[in-house]
Amino acid sequence: MFIEGKKIASETPQEDGMVLITYEDGSTEPISAELLVHIRTEEAIDATALREISSKPIVKEILTVLHRYDPRVEDVTYILQTVGSTLMRNIISADDAFYGVPKEDRRVRLFHNILVKKNVEIPEGK
Repeated sequence: MFIEGKKIASETPQEDGMVLITYEDGSTEPISAELLVHIRTEEAIDATALREISSKPIVKEILTVLHRYDPRVEDVTYILQTVGSTLMRNIISADDAFYGVPKEDRRVRLFHNILVKKNVEIPEGK
């Protein structure tokens, strides 16, 4: 089984509804159990196919919520834009919390220190 182009070595269910995927190359990735059933494939696929496959159940859920609430058609664009902008604000806030400083205040040394702390080899310039 594959996720995109990576062969799955093992899947370990987690208590939070996630599954820890270990790939044959040794890398790991937590993936939602609900999403995993849609993106796990018999053959390797490219990123575009993965995006298409992974988007379908999410779009279906969004459409189900819209159908259930039955907003006016003219409000749907506003609702979807609000969801998108709210999600982006949440991502930015999480990113700022992760780095400990807002994006506009981040300096190169911050990233260097993170790489050193995580023992990541720092590539030299060309």
